[in-house]
Amino acid sequence: MRVPGVCLLAAMALISRPALAQQDLPVPDAATLEQMCSAGGASQYTFGQTGVPGGDRLTRTLSSGFALPPAAAPFDHAKPWSTEWSDRLFGMEYIGPEPESEEAIIALAAKLDALLAPTGWELQPEDYDPPLYMLTLTGEWTWFHTVEGEQGPTQLVLGLDTSALGMTLVCGRADLAELHAQEVFGKLPPGTPRPRVPEIPIPALRTVADCEKPEVLAKLDATLESDTADSFMSAMLARTTYRDRLTSWMMWKLEQSGKISDDELIDLGFSSIGSVSPGGDPFAQFGMIQEMLDLLKPVIEARDAGTLCRGMVPLQDWFTRVDALTLKQTEATQTALTAEAARLGVSFD
Repeated sequence: MRVPGVCLLAAMALISRPALAQQDLPVPDAATLEQMCSAGGASQYTFGQTGVPGGDRLTRTLSSGFALPPAAAPFDHAKPWSTEWSDRLFGMEYIGPEPESEEAIIALAAKLDALLAPTGWELQPEDYDPPLYMLTLTGEWTWFHTVEGEQGPTQLVLGLDTSALGMTLVCGRADLAELHAQEVFGKLPPGTPRPRVPEIPIPALRTVADCEKPEVLAKLDATLESDTADSFMSAMLARTTYRDRLTSWMMWKLEQSGKISDDELIDLGFSSIGSVSPGGDPFAQFGMIQEMLDLLKPVIEARDAGTLCRGMVPLQDWFTRVDALTLKQTEATQTALTAEAARLGVSFD
């Protein structure tokens, strides 16, 4: 359970992309599809590979990913997904602009199926209900292909969908997606050591006056040119990510002891978060999501350093306020977990 950091990361994906003008979407040929999604991996990376650039939760949230060659059209960018704790590649998200119509995406799905079926892929029925851990990989159209995993046969998954991001084609391996889900919910690999949580100070806040300074504009020009996240936003999300990581580890240690049930752990977490939240609401920060979306959209759409800088000023204030709230929530949770560990005789050393 990682409530404090969820709203900061999940909301980042809600900014729309422009729609594709063409009605008849192109489709990658069979060789390109094989490179994009095969038993060996996705694009230039291998499933299970560690250290894939941009695969961690923070980077993939803030970055648009890496550019794809024209042969991958209609998909133009890709984002690798690595498991939450062990940093192993489990999926690749291919992203394209939003189709002009529902008919266009239906036609694309039919073209993909015609290419995939002869190579062993099976399109799942419309009423297919995936298990929770598969939700990151499946889509409105989902194909399976049985391949060998580390523990025996597993499913290679390809999911086509549309969302606020645009159009997505996600390739992944089911066994590694399950590992990712376990790690997200605090089921960590045996022997996982206590994480070292660095102290990341809140960066200096910009003012509107700063947006006239050449050195500030030069840094933001570099941000726009490289299509990377502003350093302030990166630092603020990193603060939340590292704090949540320690909370996950503490909850895992308690769960592994066998001295407390999952329900008791969840109750302990929510009650401690609520004790320091406005109105006792553990989900108080979610009420600030719409404000963030309103502030984030002009930042995402900015095409020059001055506009980006002026848009960042109120957004930085929002991040600072939410960071202060989530810091209180995390500290309260970790204090409660430490006390419970002492009561049960569980060591956090």
